[in-house]
Amino acid sequence: MSASEPVQIDSSVSDVPVETARTLGRFLCGATLVMVALSWRLWFDQADFPAIPFIRWWPSLPLTWSPASLLLLAIALAGGAWRPTQRVGLFSALAIFFVLILADQLRLQAWVYHFLVVGALLAFLPAREALLLSRAFMILTYIHSGLSKFDFSFVHELGPRFAQAFSRVTNRDIGAFATADDGLLLYVAPLAEILAAILLIWRRTRIVGLILAIVMHLILITILSPWGLAHSAIVLLWNAVFCVEDVLLFGVGQRRSQIAERTAFSRAGRVGVVGVAIVAVLPLTERLGWFDAWPSHALYASHCERGWITFWGIQGQEVPPNYPDEFRRYVQGFTEGIDYLDLYDWFRDRRGVPPYPQNRYLTGVAEWVAQRFATTPERGVSLILQSAAHPLTGERTEVKFNSPEEIRDQASRYRLNAHPRSISR
Repeated sequence: MSASEPVQIDSSVSDVPVETARTLGRFLCGATLVMVALSWRLWFDQADFPAIPFIRWWPSLPLTWSPASLLLLAIALAGGAWRPTQRVGLFSALAIFFVLILADQLRLQAWVYHFLVVGALLAFLPAREALLLSRAFMILTYIHSGLSKFDFSFVHELGPRFAQAFSRVTNRDIGAFATADDGLLLYVAPLAEILAAILLIWRRTRIVGLILAIVMHLILITILSPWGLAHSAIVLLWNAVFCVEDVLLFGVGQRRSQIAERTAFSRAGRVGVVGVAIVAVLPLTERLGWFDAWPSHALYASHCERGWITFWGIQGQEVPPNYPDEFRRYVQGFTEGIDYLDLYDWFRDRRGVPPYPQNRYLTGVAEWVAQRFATTPERGVSLILQSAAHPLTGERTEVKFNSPEEIRDQASRYRLNAHPRSISR
């Protein structure tokens, strides 16, 4: 058997790293299948909802292509969770995910990105190398997640909300903790993530890091539960999935598989090292606007880009009340003569997830909305975009686009596509 063969799937040798990698692969596919089922609305194209592909020339396909792709994805993930077909299922799921994500940027959920990285490592590398690089990716995830919260906006915006939710669920008043020294104590949360990552690096401290990581996920599940901030079931499940993956990677059989940390990498393994190194560097560019927030693990950070879509009447007229059915119920009053579109509720109701937190994506959504609303001279659409918050001051720069033409021109300026694609019924 060659050194580069993905033995974690095909080998029948009784070996702890091989069995651990097999178990991790089956669990990853099974858990992802459940999350795909919970997010089923995300994977169906909708003619009355915007889809922003990653590539401008994405073809116009009939609505039936997305349910057919979803069925194939479910079959592939089920195959990946079943030992005899694990390798074929894993490869197929990776390919189908890739196509579905190209068709709609919203589908690049953090848990999907996690599957793509770890799944690729398990599919293409020998077991020991796949486990070692998967460990590195998990450690990097905690580091980048901690760094994304280590700023002014977290301790003054999202951090206090987390503290209030935790107080409400546990019936423990930690308000003084959240406000002491202008919220500085809230930096404990990102520091704990970074500390857990550091402890997971070395074998002697790994069990402490594992316990700390699991405790953090349990606290986060408590905060995001229906009794706290009431986030979706997918978010709660994904935190539970992290706990199991951490145990598989840093707990089960780690002493007997420690040779993996001393073994020279195969040719495929060296390619994997380069891939993980790229994955490690890209999130560092997120605050510069070069890489997206979700694949940068900035999931519970409040510094991300944001914006609003507003409607207004030309020449001081009131906004016409006859909004298109696609988003009529999500239009809210803003100021006199101006309404805005409640993007969070609109996306949660129609796709089951919040909007993709990039100005590029929001510009595409605004172009789609303008195509359906600003069809007469009496109707106007504006797009307000804010940059990521400054890490030290929380300040943001703001720019406004006041017409469909300006919005469309802005969409053309991004490196990646920001124009909506057409969907045929």
